[in-house]
Amino acid sequence: MLVESPDGGRRLLAKGAPEAVLQRCTTGVSPGARAVLNAQFAAGARVVAVGARQAPGVETIGPEEERDLDLAGFLVFTDPIKADAANSLARLDRLGVRVKIVTGDNDRVAQHASRGP
Repeated sequence: MLVESPDGGRRLLAKGAPEAVLQRCTTGVSPGARAVLNAQFAAGARVVAVGARQAPGVETIGPEEERDLDLAGFLVFTDPIKADAANSLARLDRLGVRVKIVTGDNDRVAQHASRGP
């Protein structure tokens, strides 16, 4: 997205899967930022990364514009596993129902969810 400031300057903001956004960042990706990201994934959180850069003269955004970003931060969403999920899964197992997980999340988030609460 393009954002215009009151002084007329433009910034390009990009958000998405952290792996994709971090590949497009040239600055701001410190070891501390990666540690925060890894900790959030391990805790089962869904994370969206936000990158930004100055974009003077840019009128439209295409994939080629999402480059040379500075990491602005992470948006973190949590959806705790229900306390009775283990009981429900055990009952399904007793009934012969096989449960599979299909997710678009990071593999570490899926692993966390499969361990249960």
